[in-house]
Amino acid sequence: MDKPQSFHESSQPPISMDEEKRLKSLGYKLITGIDEVGRGPLAGPVVAGAAIVPIMMEDKWLKIIRDSKQLTSKKRAVAADELRKSAIVATGQSTPKEIDNYGIVSAVNLAIKRALVDLDVDPDYLLLDAFKLPGTNLPQKAIIRGDSSCISIGSASIVAKVARDALMDELHECFPEYGFNSNKGYGTKSHINAIKTFGPCSIHRFSFKPVREIAKDHNIFLDRIDMPLTKKDISSTPLKLHTQENLPGFYENK
Repeated sequence: MDKPQSFHESSQPPISMDEEKRLKSLGYKLITGIDEVGRGPLAGPVVAGAAIVPIMMEDKWLKIIRDSKQLTSKKRAVAADELRKSAIVATGQSTPKEIDNYGIVSAVNLAIKRALVDLDVDPDYLLLDAFKLPGTNLPQKAIIRGDSSCISIGSASIVAKVARDALMDELHECFPEYGFNSNKGYGTKSHINAIKTFGPCSIHRFSFKPVREIAKDHNIFLDRIDMPLTKKDISSTPLKLHTQENLPGFYENK
């Protein structure tokens, strides 16, 4: 799961700070990389990372920053620790209930906005992986595969991945039968077998078909299954959102 990918597998340019330096030359100062992890799992939150990385330390970042999927868990932890020391980083998350209620795309955008709110400063430019962020007047640029070509986005990817993995390890203590410490909520064969055996728990995503169908078979969490036919549009939610303390959907009873 943590096996690094070869950097020669595609024609993707190597990771760099070229975009950050270009924006710096145009007068932007707080250039913020954004990325998210956890779109696809059957359980747990989606977590967004935000990172403002000092350009003058480019040589250091070139040695340790990659898309989080290209690093082992140990190297991610080392990189995240260095980022916390020398960069400005934050994370935001959307709960499984919010994913069910709003849909994964809107939940991702909500998590990104929460990460931006939790930064110690107000960014003046956003660099995002693949998709722009709706509901903000901040100038921004979406870069295809930006997590593997742009250091700021790659840094955000690492911060988000480390935070989400740690949370899934904590959730494993509450729900050990599902193996969240190893599968991190993804739909592995053993995870799906556990859902079939025990039924889903409160931090599963009931809007995802495998969970929804098994919940119906077990006749549980019917309120989570009966979601609104039209999901609430939260794309224009302003950036000044509430912080993440006591977000619902994690430590509830099964």
